[in-house]
Amino acid sequence: LIASVESYSIKNLEPFFGYERGQDLREASAARWVIEAALEFGPLDDDVAAEKAIVTDYNREDCESTHRLHVWLEGLRSEVEAEHGPIPRLAGHAEEAREPKELDVELQQLRDRLIEGIPTDPRERTPEEQAQFLLGHMMEFHRREEKATWWEYFRLRDLPPEDLTTERKAMSGLTFEEVVDPKAAPVVRYRFAEQDADARDGDGVYDTDGTKVGDVISVDYGARTIDIKQHKATADARPGTVYFHSYVDPEEIRRSLMRLGEHVLAHGLAPMRPYQSALRLLQRVQPGQPEQPLRGDDEEVVDAAVRLALRLDGDVLAIQGPPGTGKTFTGGRIIRALVDAGKTVGITAVGHKVIHKLLESAAEAASENATDVSLFHRRSKNGKYEGDAPITNISSYDKVLAGLSDGTINVVGGTQWMWARPDFEQQVDVLIVDEAGQMSLSNVLAASAALSRSLW
Repeated sequence: LIASVESYSIKNLEPFFGYERGQDLREASAARWVIEAALEFGPLDDDVAAEKAIVTDYNREDCESTHRLHVWLEGLRSEVEAEHGPIPRLAGHAEEAREPKELDVELQQLRDRLIEGIPTDPRERTPEEQAQFLLGHMMEFHRREEKATWWEYFRLRDLPPEDLTTERKAMSGLTFEEVVDPKAAPVVRYRFAEQDADARDGDGVYDTDGTKVGDVISVDYGARTIDIKQHKATADARPGTVYFHSYVDPEEIRRSLMRLGEHVLAHGLAPMRPYQSALRLLQRVQPGQPEQPLRGDDEEVVDAAVRLALRLDGDVLAIQGPPGTGKTFTGGRIIRALVDAGKTVGITAVGHKVIHKLLESAAEAASENATDVSLFHRRSKNGKYEGDAPITNISSYDKVLAGLSDGTINVVGGTQWMWARPDFEQQVDVLIVDEAGQMSLSNVLAASAALSRSLW
């Protein structure tokens, strides 16, 4: 079915099957926010009765619309079958079963121990019980999240090649251009047909028979070329259609969370090294004196942030603001001040480009007053930094640890996978999570053991 709409959202399709909503969608969205807040922080009493009625109507209309959509689609099928004969129905995709890993079982058992005895009704929990309940369910966060990743992989794998032409995580019409790097595992350049594709550096590349060909090195959408580092076993393969799948095993992160959960079972939620910042974050403890404002009346934001960062001891400082309000600028000045004070700083984020941006801000801030800052970024050997800042790529975990130990590194960026490793516990004074709103709380907690003083 092809419809003249920009997306196949059910609300965009409703004009085709004649369903008209009585509840204004913008009003329903606002009411839903009120109900969510009441569920989280207060009772669902008569004060939100109007909002409850709006949300009830919205949900009812969603159900009615879904039913009408089903009836309409079945009607279209019947019309076509009456003229052309039966149309086979697609079989549903079944998730491939796998035995749970030993780590999965251990985390499930830890979850049960953490939430044992905690009331199921959030209104009956103490703040400490709420924090422990939240932590308990984080034990299975990554197992739940990776299901969607693998469902998508199996869906793409099972599609016929002709159907991959309309998938964003696929490319069709590939034609061989040249071998860019003629090694045993060569880098091969292909040209691809004009299409709405989404291939990213590091994505795994799979042939339509499910064979992994290699990994994406770079994509030039203007020139419509893609460079693929092919495996030795697939060095001579020249696929015409491929799909992409990216997965990094979160085992290090999951094991770090498990160590935090075991610590809470043994010692409770009282902030203790190396988890003092993680436990304060879980319990939403405000830094400094709760009765005093974090920023003075006449104090600039940057000055307040620098002052607070220098005084934090196992606390969590959140700096929030929309794009363009100076968060990265402020972060660079905080890093400079911490280095001037003899502190080591770790940086993490959801991607390497974000880490680069904050390292560049730190380099700019350091150049303003000749601060002696050594900026390093831990990533794989294939990673590269193409900017002008004095940032050194380093691929060895051992070299990062040695540099932090002997003082040759005072600022280093890396993903949560690095900071979650047990040998990185308490290796930096302060850990900065840039664009933290995009990172799951589970990953922030897993990385936080790397710091010995504060997280922001």
